[in-house]
Amino acid sequence: MLDTDRVLIIDIDAHHGNGNALVYMKDKSVCLLDIYNYEIYPSTQFTKDRIDINVPLRFGTKGDEYLSRLDAALNALEGDFKLAYVVAGTDVLASDPLGGLSLTVKECAERDALVAKKLNTLSVPFVFLGGGGYSSESADAIAAGIRSVCSL
Repeated sequence: MLDTDRVLIIDIDAHHGNGNALVYMKDKSVCLLDIYNYEIYPSTQFTKDRIDINVPLRFGTKGDEYLSRLDAALNALEGDFKLAYVVAGTDVLASDPLGGLSLTVKECAERDALVAKKLNTLSVPFVFLGGGGYSSESADAIAAGIRSVCSL
């Protein structure tokens, strides 16, 4: 990659991506989109300030609102990106004891497909990565997400 190439990190799990924000605090060649429950750990404001497209959600946010807000955030993406990493944890599930959001397995798959479709539209190659997920439905959500992305 060249110094002028831009990378995109789309963090779609329930927790704020403070690690990526901290690592890339001064590197504006990395664009960070983060949708998260702002009422849970971590609550570091200085890393939230680094996020380029910041989508804080309230505790208990349901799938329809989550997907609508994610779609709007994806539509705000501008510029060319060489590669995208998607942090696709399943702690957004209603059954997850830590995430505090209320998505279903089906909505997790819709979330993953929504992101992949947008990246395909932008002609950005992508890698989906696991993230948090502490529910008995996590494996089902991961499998459904893989199927939804692979069926595009």
